[in-house]
Amino acid sequence: MPSSCDYLDRVNPALQPFVAFSDLDPLQRHTIALYGTALVEQWGKDMTGQTIQCTPANPPSMQLLENLSRCAAHPCGLWEISRFATSKGRIILREILALPLATGRTGRTRLARYHHVIEDLGEVELFTGLVETLDKQWLDIGQGRPALPPQVIAASAVRPIKT
Repeated sequence: MPSSCDYLDRVNPALQPFVAFSDLDPLQRHTIALYGTALVEQWGKDMTGQTIQCTPANPPSMQLLENLSRCAAHPCGLWEISRFATSKGRIILREILALPLATGRTGRTRLARYHHVIEDLGEVELFTGLVETLDKQWLDIGQGRPALPPQVIAASAVRPIKT
């Protein structure tokens, strides 16, 4: 697997603003280690350094942690298509591809996540939250695929995010 530096050195510079690095640890935390400039613009905030505590009270965070952990442990890629709400009340499709990275540090797992908005955001329009996951698939990057399918986040599990 490539390291974080290898990944950034080899990615087309036009794609890098859409990349986020996710760090996972054994304490069931998900920390955003890097949040690309285009993602900051789309959400209206920089989430670099933010830690998301994954608890049963937050089912989407638990499902995300489980999927990313399995993606890194296998290792394999993870592709998804989800619906996100915007500040103008629209629902927009977003595609995300996650790939595991080697960190050289024990107890931590890092994934590079590339985000692609399928329908453009309008001017002064921001993402406000996840509505639901439409599809998720494992991608074989040379080690096969996990036996269990990736977890899909249902609309009923998502709480609205206040902006």
